[in-house]
Amino acid sequence: MGGTSVADMKTVKHQDSAAATIKDNDSDNDHDHSEDRAESMDLEYEQDFQLKSNDKENVRALVESLSDEQYERFVAYRRATLNRFTVKALLNTLLDQEVSQGLTVLAAGCGKLFVGEMVERGDDPAEKSSGAA
Repeated sequence: MGGTSVADMKTVKHQDSAAATIKDNDSDNDHDHSEDRAESMDLEYEQDFQLKSNDKENVRALVESLSDEQYERFVAYRRATLNRFTVKALLNTLLDQEVSQGLTVLAAGCGKLFVGEMVERGDDPAEKSSGAA
């Protein structure tokens, strides 16, 4: 055995086992952290789900309180869409470059909001003028 004593071998073996123990503890800590992260994500998901459930309940209560005319407009608004191909062509022309699908969807959504607002504003003067006549 060259110059290595039994005491030296025991010391090396002890150091190796201590390093393995530390490594096991680190992996346990990593495991604990990943469990904590998973629990945190589950909690966030549950909270998000509860918010969405609350939103659905709020929308349902709001829709139930609408008059028949308001409900018909609401249904028409929900069904209405702007043609994405046309919106994309318009954006490509205005910006003089190719736009992404995401930007097209965003612009179509904003356009729908704008048109809905204009329809609502246009409906108010019609009601005022019919009440005056």
